[in-house]
Amino acid sequence: MIRIAILGYDYLANNGIANASRAFAEALASYGYNVHMISFKSFRTNAPRYTQTNGVNIHRLKLIGKINKLIYKALPNLYFRLIPLYFIAVLRKIKPHFIIGPLIYYWGNVAANCKKYIKTKSITIGHGEDVNQLDNDVVKQQLTILSLHKNDIIITTNSDFQETLSKFTSKKIYLLPNPLPEAHIRIDFTKKLQNSPFRIICVGRLATDNQGYEIKGFTIAIEAMALLNNCHLDIIGDGPLYANYMEMIVRKNLVNSITLHKQRSRLDVLRIMSCANVLVIPSNIEGLSMVMIEGLQCALPVIATNIGGAKDYIVSGYNGFLIKKGDFQDLAAKIKILQNDRSLLAEMSQNAKKTYLEYFTPERVVRRFEDIIKETCLCEKR
Repeated sequence: MIRIAILGYDYLANNGIANASRAFAEALASYGYNVHMISFKSFRTNAPRYTQTNGVNIHRLKLIGKINKLIYKALPNLYFRLIPLYFIAVLRKIKPHFIIGPLIYYWGNVAANCKKYIKTKSITIGHGEDVNQLDNDVVKQQLTILSLHKNDIIITTNSDFQETLSKFTSKKIYLLPNPLPEAHIRIDFTKKLQNSPFRIICVGRLATDNQGYEIKGFTIAIEAMALLNNCHLDIIGDGPLYANYMEMIVRKNLVNSITLHKQRSRLDVLRIMSCANVLVIPSNIEGLSMVMIEGLQCALPVIATNIGGAKDYIVSGYNGFLIKKGDFQDLAAKIKILQNDRSLLAEMSQNAKKTYLEYFTPERVVRRFEDIIKETCLCEKR
């Protein structure tokens, strides 16, 4: 049995990279891998040091968070030489064949430096802000270069990220999408096709990046709604921009056309998706959106900005439409196409589900991961 240790966020953490890591761990475990997720925990939390959930072994190592952040910011090179020592005892017990470090500049370096103490191979995976927010951060760029140099296998989730990382290394960068297990949500296609008003959904954190740039681009979705008739938009998410969006909805007299929900459970989101007609992802910054994969799983055509994973998996006219960043008029036009042509909507809904089954099931992703491992091992033997 192949043993894999995934370093990084706690199993219960709720953010994009944490959710992707958890989904990957559970997918590997469901296909017979011995998977361990190892993270830090605060002395103030009561979470168990070890537990097992959905076949994944979960380890939590105590660390004083403030001191950890202080050393990382002040002395990053020293930090990445010292921090692997926290993991050595548990890693020596596990004896993993592979250590995986998501978040390339951070956990990728930790995973690579752990190889000094145990004989294994390390893998780093680029998911999101560790790739698409490198331009203005020299320290992160330097740490990324170190990580890419030291890790045995480099993986990312989409071709945009692959191109970005290629600027920092000559090594081969493999593509591996995030897996998503089947949710078994009942979808009444006949009822959905008759929806009136036409139902649109957006999901994501209502926030800006470190430069103050709106991440998910929901302003564009709200602007588009002002051009549409007999449509209803559900925006699900929470964050610092909540009040801004609410003010915009009121100012544009769209209170009856847009419902701004706060954070909901994944099951609630999937239930709302199952009743929607189209998923809109107007992001300004995006990797491989887990929301996009959930939408495809729920047979939703996806209208998305032509960046990140959407560019790789959404084919205009087949399972959705791609639009230019910030183009709310084009977004409204694409929504109208589906609103006015229900047979096209039905066809694209079926194609959306096919896309999920072809690329994003746990089986597909695990088999692709195995192909990557086999290829790298064959290259080394040569």
